[in-house]
Amino acid sequence: MSPQNILLFGATGNIGSFILNAILAQRSQFGRIAIFTSPRTAETKGDVLKEQGVEVIIGDIEDESAVKAAYEGKYTLCTHHRST
Repeated sequence: MSPQNILLFGATGNIGSFILNAILAQRSQFGRIAIFTSPRTAETKGDVLKEQGVEVIIGDIEDESAVKAAYEGKYTLCTHHRST
């Protein structure tokens, strides 16, 4: 079986960062590791994440077309998003 691509939402928050770190620790089991995040988060944390091999997809969680586009080529989804 080939490594699975994974897409994470909420990967830079308190709980999501632990999930992302656990996935990164098992990097060899995954193909592409991507996160969907806001422009603000990408600006403050994007470079560090990219250095770790994370694909940073920038968008608005409320933009249905942006979320659908983020799913392209990803097979596993992990989300932790706090509702307001």
